[in-house]
Amino acid sequence: MLAWAEVAAATRSPAIVFAQEVPSEDWLNTWRAFGYTVTLGQERHWRIRSALITSPEVGIQPLRDHDVPNGSYHGSYMAATNWTNSPVGNVVLASVHASPTIADPDRYGWVGDTPAARNGGGDDRHVPLRCWDSDYVLATLGTMSLTSSVLAAGDFNESLLDDYDETGERRGTWASEYFATAEEVGFVDVSRIDGSERLPTRGVLQLDHALASGGAAQLVQDGGGVPFLDDQWDKADPRDVSDHRALWFPINV
Repeated sequence: MLAWAEVAAATRSPAIVFAQEVPSEDWLNTWRAFGYTVTLGQERHWRIRSALITSPEVGIQPLRDHDVPNGSYHGSYMAATNWTNSPVGNVVLASVHASPTIADPDRYGWVGDTPAARNGGGDDRHVPLRCWDSDYVLATLGTMSLTSSVLAAGDFNESLLDDYDETGERRGTWASEYFATAEEVGFVDVSRIDGSERLPTRGVLQLDHALASGGAAQLVQDGGGVPFLDDQWDKADPRDVSDHRALWFPINV
């Protein structure tokens, strides 16, 4: 992953990198050496860290702790900052990682109203009417979108294909409920081509997404291209790369 970062920074010069499960401080320093700024989430001394990595032309202003609702709940799983000089004005950027677990708001200190539980649509793999950590991630993003455009990308641990079994029969509605809620609060999944999941980032599932609200969605749609998967995963030894394939998407800066 160090070699991948060096090549990406030197030859592809991404404007913004939304990273989850940061492999090491050396990996972050690779980006810093190319002039990038690294923003991390609230420190809770967890092993898992997300990072938001921005190039010099992306003007950022750090968010205060209270600007990220329940930032302490998300801890190092969510890194966010203000993008102050975007073509549409201020945009909150967030690198997000939803734990693939049932939410435990009391343990991690959630404050305020809790999200509505999803039904699951009769999926016999999971107990119905529960909230997962991804529901709490979406609730936080929705609150931030009330005062600013938001562009949040990362591992949401939600895939529409997970609503079906291997024969193509519908098995549940967990993911479809999730993305319907995202649309209801004003988000567009700009990482899905024509609304379908054709970019599997882990196995056959697209667990990684980019959700945009307000003017942020237009920035991606005006970026001059379509999302695509990084082809380096096909060339590398699986032991040398992340178990999630990198997903690229265009953005107008």
